[in-house]
Amino acid sequence: MTSLRPPSLVACALAAFLASHVPAAAPLAADPPGGQAGQRGGRGARRPPGGPAGRRLPVMDEQVPKDVREAVERASGLVKRGHPRKALEVVRKARDAGLHDVALSLVEADAWVRIGRADLSLPLTEEYLEENPWDPYALGVLARGLALVGEHAEAEETFALALDGQRGIDAAETWIERGDNLRAWGEYDGAIAAYEAATERHPSPETALSLVALTYVLQGRLGEAADLLAEVGETGQNRANWRLAKAMLSIADGRLDHAAGWLAPVSRRADAWGIPRLFYADVLLRQGVPAQAARVIEGYFEARKGKAGQGAGRKRARELPRVPRLHAVRAQVLLARGEVPEALEELARAQALDAADPSVLVAQARIGEEIGDDARAREACDLLDRFGPGPLDSGEADLACAAVRAR
Repeated sequence: MTSLRPPSLVACALAAFLASHVPAAAPLAADPPGGQAGQRGGRGARRPPGGPAGRRLPVMDEQVPKDVREAVERASGLVKRGHPRKALEVVRKARDAGLHDVALSLVEADAWVRIGRADLSLPLTEEYLEENPWDPYALGVLARGLALVGEHAEAEETFALALDGQRGIDAAETWIERGDNLRAWGEYDGAIAAYEAATERHPSPETALSLVALTYVLQGRLGEAADLLAEVGETGQNRANWRLAKAMLSIADGRLDHAAGWLAPVSRRADAWGIPRLFYADVLLRQGVPAQAARVIEGYFEARKGKAGQGAGRKRARELPRVPRLHAVRAQVLLARGEVPEALEELARAQALDAADPSVLVAQARIGEEIGDDARAREACDLLDRFGPGPLDSGEADLACAAVRAR
């Protein structure tokens, strides 16, 4: 567990609620509210149930000054429309003008977490939850931050709390975020159930269904993924997720040119996990253009830096999502540039997160083979043989280990 945890007041409240409401060993209910897992009835024909649709605003009492309220609403609107950096600028200007309120802190936390900066988001969310420990919006922000720092079990429990107080589009978006956490945790069946729960509430269910298809790819259900993507189609609302799923399917099928074509336009979008940019760099590396892959992967790191003065003085212990593939790809980029010590350091970071991740083992095999460390390379290939490389890394594992065994 990391040190970035809810403060004592929030922790006690979460523990008390979970003890009486949340089953201990179930990452996700088998039948999410609003529909059974595995069913996609209605596909856009259903309207989300009534409720405080689109609220996603901090709690503000009548004493909150008008200028604070206006700044919060303006920044929150920018976050919701996919412009977290512009929202951070609104918050900065409000603070420079002497405006201070925990509501501003929560909107700032939401903006930071959407660009992958959980280290800056979590302390701000804690500050807000000290005064409003049961606000569903804040619990959702907290859950996303916990997911990004690898606290998947605690994030799952916190998502359950957030959903207890949400309806309509708010609940739909939180179900999607919950699915993202479960997918990152490797709980693919739970992720699919969460995405399908979102389709019952979202006015554009295709957004969540594209993520179902993406998860099918990770499970090796490539035919089902292709069929679902063809059925859903690309629309304005789901374009980014649909293209990402198409790219993953192309990678699994070994069609790297197609994958690069799908990833290039979505790799620049704001994304907490940075998955499109990361896989674009991975594909470029596989295509033999390490210089371009290096520009993309370094852009991944740059995208997670705040502008000068933003977040100044706050804890910076964790600046990146805990994604092993990020460091595995970067290690291979460094190796291609001849920076062997740096590549080994980056590989060690990947192994510290998950030494058995297929992308990490592929990087270990390639680096071991390149530097003449046969024991390191063979160990990786033996593990890949034993556990399987998964659909996204099978081709690279075959290539890497063929070179190792030919020595």
